[in-house]
Amino acid sequence: MVGLHGRIVLIGYHQSHGGMRAVNMQQWNYKAIDVVNGHVRRVDEKVAAMWQGIDLMQQGHLITVPLGSVNLQLPEFSLLAPVSGAFARKLILL
Repeated sequence: MVGLHGRIVLIGYHQSHGGMRAVNMQQWNYKAIDVVNGHVRRVDEKVAAMWQGIDLMQQGHLITVPLGSVNLQLPEFSLLAPVSGAFARKLILL
C-alpha cells in the first residue's frame, strides 16, 4: 500500500463491524509509516483542499478517472439515478 517512510492519510472508512479495523502494526512500524487523520470538519480547509485537488488535476498530476465506477460530466449529474443495492463511486468531471 505504501513504501518505506510513506504516509497514509485516513479520510474515511465504512462503518461496518462497529468501525473496528485491524492493521499490521509490525509492518507499519518496520516501514516507518506516518499515519495521518485526514478527517477535516473546517469548511474553509475543505474548500482549500478541493481547489488544490482541482489544480493538481488540471496540471495532470492527479488522475482521477480510474477511481470512479461512474464518471459523469457536470451537466449529466442531474440525470443520475440512485443505484439501488449496489455501491458505486461517482466522479463528477468539471
